[in-house]
Amino acid sequence: MTGKTSEDLIQAEAELLSAGIALQEQGLALLLAEMQALKGVMSGSVPLAEPKTDAETEADFDNMPV
Repeated sequence: MTGKTSEDLIQAEAELLSAGIALQEQGLALLLAEMQALKGVMSGSVPLAEPKTDAETEADFDNMPV
């Protein structure tokens, strides 16, 4: 061996696992932000406006040329 004790190896492994978990957490946080932004631009995420009444629809056609 290279002179390292098993405790040193366990500590090194724990640090490596901790770094890997931290990187995964950053990636997942970015993914969550992207999903929330996408939700804001997708149809159906915002309540639709009330449909126009018949009078409002007819008023839109009053300025059409004959």
